[in-house]
Amino acid sequence: MKAIGVIVEYNPFHNGHKHHLDEAKKLSKADCVIAVMSGNFVQRGEPAIINKWDRARLAIENGIDLVIELPFVYSVQSADIFAFGAIDILNKLKIRELYFGSESNDVDSLKEIVSTFNTVEFQTRIKKYLDEGNNYPSASGKTVYDLTKRRFTSNDNLGIQYINSISKLKSSIEPKTIQRVHSNYHDKNSDHASIASATAIRLMDDPFQYVPKNTYEALKGNTYTWNHYYELLQYKIISDPDLEKIAFVEEGIENRFKKYIHASSFEEFLNKVYTRRYTHNRIRRTLINILCNIKKDDYSELNLLNGAPYVRVLAMNENGRKYLNLNKKEIKTPIISKASEINNMMMSIEVRVTEIYDKLLLRNEFKPLIYNKN
Repeated sequence: MKAIGVIVEYNPFHNGHKHHLDEAKKLSKADCVIAVMSGNFVQRGEPAIINKWDRARLAIENGIDLVIELPFVYSVQSADIFAFGAIDILNKLKIRELYFGSESNDVDSLKEIVSTFNTVEFQTRIKKYLDEGNNYPSASGKTVYDLTKRRFTSNDNLGIQYINSISKLKSSIEPKTIQRVHSNYHDKNSDHASIASATAIRLMDDPFQYVPKNTYEALKGNTYTWNHYYELLQYKIISDPDLEKIAFVEEGIENRFKKYIHASSFEEFLNKVYTRRYTHNRIRRTLINILCNIKKDDYSELNLLNGAPYVRVLAMNENGRKYLNLNKKEIKTPIISKASEINNMMMSIEVRVTEIYDKLLLRNEFKPLIYNKN
């Protein structure tokens, strides 16, 4: 069976995702599509609008064959580490091709950019821009433009990191692009009849025309935003005397958190805390680590560049099950479906953050796999 991979958040699954998936299937003629998906907290530093179990179900119902969880310690990270964790899992699962959305739709240009990363000139220029007070994404973008005269946007940035991770892992995965259509990653509005960004959809009162029917129904249920967790975050920041020990807390930013923590809403708090040095995404990711009590020492002990020590299946259909059975001798990493099947620090963190995410409904973490025979 030919398997291809996609790296997703599906936050939530929308018509643009369906277009990407259909195009990937058409171009690859694959027998199986494997999605590595963020869990209950996502890369931009937010709680997922729908819980990971329902998002995995929606993925299967809309054409994915196998949904694998990207562990929290990779999903709530900068683009390079997020990409490395996801590519590492797909590499362990022996996929042949990776399909990702791209504004430029020019994989050769993205490979050219990656080729500059390890040069002395790249390191010198990016340090210069960082020293001038730019955040890392801005410094990286300015450096790439200086060296290649190319600018890249959100999906291309992730694509660059996917290609870089494939190189680091010496993987045989071949990166492929799908042209992103009608909306960009951060667009907050849409003038298209059926496609809008996930960002825009999360802001809509009624996204009916932009999402499949099953996503629309799921959005009528329990959805999550940072405001659901703001009181808990306030308590954590006010009561913890050792915030500087929390992952990503640097350069005294904890003092800004304490200064503005009595803001009336999470959005007001975020805007007051924001500095040029850190992106909103970086600040939100830091706050998630505070919320979930993830320490700097935790990341040091894990050593993320070793990759994930397990592959956790969130959902699959008959096709996904068949692929795993056919390749079980080639896949050396333990494949699990329940948290209780493995005992290590990465999974312990996963259980903890899931309990925090689910605190409003007190849902059980150990749900059965979704097995769709249709």
